[in-house]
Amino acid sequence: MIADGIEGFLVAPGDVTALAARIDRFIHDRDLLAVMGAAARKRYADHPSWAAGAARIHDFLREMVARKGRDA
Repeated sequence: MIADGIEGFLVAPGDVTALAARIDRFIHDRDLLAVMGAAARKRYADHPSWAAGAARIHDFLREMVARKGRDA
């Protein structure tokens, strides 16, 4: 997940001109690249892993099934 202008840039599919402009910006603004790279790394570190996300979903579904059994 990328917030445009925070962890990177979003470019419309097929818009090679915009993609080239964003790459060029990173080439010429290494400070921006470093700031966005650090922001992307932080987002990655703060985001749960697939296993953790799946475990939360699993727990939620088990609770819903248990609740349904109690309400029946």
